[in-house]
Amino acid sequence: MRTITFLNIVLRILFGFATITISILAIIVILSILNIDLGIGNPRIKNLDIDSPLDMLQESISIIFAFTYFISYVYAIYKLRKCLDLFMEFKFFHQSVIKNFNLIGYIFLIGFLINCVINYTDLLSKLSNQERIPLSIEFTDIFLNPLNGLIIGLLFLTLSKVFKIAKFQKEENIELKQENELTI
Repeated sequence: MRTITFLNIVLRILFGFATITISILAIIVILSILNIDLGIGNPRIKNLDIDSPLDMLQESISIIFAFTYFISYVYAIYKLRKCLDLFMEFKFFHQSVIKNFNLIGYIFLIGFLINCVINYTDLLSKLSNQERIPLSIEFTDIFLNPLNGLIIGLLFLTLSKVFKIAKFQKEENIELKQENELTI
């Protein structure tokens, strides 16, 4: 139970930090879109060169897309925290746990697919510009690998299915126990 409590505390801290970060970034993005001077200069993301309204639209869509991507992961952390709250109440096979695990799995799988599409389009743009494509593997690449999203997503979908089967078995065992008590 100490492990669940510790994980719950860590997730609460992580969720709080992510919520504050999202709020600050949202305010900065909204103010910069409304062209309000923030007093910090013109923030540049990846040295963007915005020359036309089409470039501005593409960059706005990418920022909104990245924001939605980040918020979905924060929502997955929130749902996992809710599952841990139920675990602390010894409600392991509650319907909410099964639904939350399923949702978390789909969030990570969709994140994996989005990450693959982004990497693929980045690779295509580098190929079309005849840029050099790095083929090095760094230590940080192991942890930031988009394949991790696939693995975590499938893990949570599997956990959802296992918990669903276990809940069904538990309900079936309760019915059998009641029948046995009636026959005695």
